[in-house]
Amino acid sequence: MSTYKHLLIGLDLSPESQQVVDRVKQLFADREVKISICHILEPLAFTYGGDIPVDLSDVQVRLEDQARQRLATLAEQLNVSEADQHIVLRQPANE
Repeated sequence: MSTYKHLLIGLDLSPESQQVVDRVKQLFADREVKISICHILEPLAFTYGGDIPVDLSDVQVRLEDQARQRLATLAEQLNVSEADQHIVLRQPANE
């Protein structure tokens, strides 16, 4: 029996995230531990190019979709349900 009941794994979705997932599998594969995974995605603000504002909302949506797909791939390896996969739009340093 593990003393851990619920793990929150923070991932930056870099290639090194796979090492974190592998280590979690190694440490907790035979234990009944709930696992949640989270990625903090920095929001893109409006950028101004001269006098013309540039709306980056489409880029933001694409970045979120890519992050969700990558997180889902890693979550699958840990049998983490979709409800326990979190993408948070905030400043990573603060979160």
